[in-house]
Amino acid sequence: MQEETRLPDELCRKLSLAGTLLMLYFFIQDDVMDETAPTGSKTKLAFANLLYIESLQLLQQLFPVDSSFWQYFKQYIEDWTAGVVLEGDVDFYHHNLIQVGLKASPVKLMSTGSLMLAGQSERISDYEHLIGHILVLLQMSDDLMDWRADLQDGNYNCLLAAVKLALGKQQITAQEAGTAIAVRGIAGSYAKKAQEINFDLNGKPSPSHLRAFQHSLCEVMTAFALKTEEHKRSLVLGGLYHQLSKSREK
Repeated sequence: MQEETRLPDELCRKLSLAGTLLMLYFFIQDDVMDETAPTGSKTKLAFANLLYIESLQLLQQLFPVDSSFWQYFKQYIEDWTAGVVLEGDVDFYHHNLIQVGLKASPVKLMSTGSLMLAGQSERISDYEHLIGHILVLLQMSDDLMDWRADLQDGNYNCLLAAVKLALGKQQITAQEAGTAIAVRGIAGSYAKKAQEINFDLNGKPSPSHLRAFQHSLCEVMTAFALKTEEHKRSLVLGGLYHQLSKSREK
């Protein structure tokens, strides 16, 4: 955010460190919740609390107790909580796409904090919109890579949500999912949704590094869809060649 706010290096470093510690705290929470056979959870959670306290102390040095920053702090943690509690019970991907990124909401504290320190609070809502949608793209990209592990562990996954809707059932096997992704055009529609988000964000002002990240996420999903379509085409052509060969043998 320094590119946009022109804040001094010292302030940026302190805010970045606070944000990194805070996101590590939430990462550990998420990791422990996802463990099917928790090992070392006691140590992880204890360490996470130290990270949280260190982050809080840094933020308190930057924002006084009566600063509106703490209202945003509260809101983003409430959003994270909603994302954790509702995940798996609500199909975010089909019913409220922006909520796909709720579990990463605390990352918005860094942009919000930077803008407040720079006296640019009027831009906060624009950056919340921007970062919220980039978080959706990030989650969609992660889900594209992790769908097999998520299926095995029973975790919510955007790509699997699309597969389940296409197949009309909630319980699916890895083979069913892989086949559906390959032959039902799900990879293409998934990439199209990412492209729509990307197109919407292109009309919004954003730092160059965020725009590059946004495009790279979209490109990952587009490349996957193209590769899947090429594989599908090769299978069709291979099957056609096989049938022609058999007919000639007769």
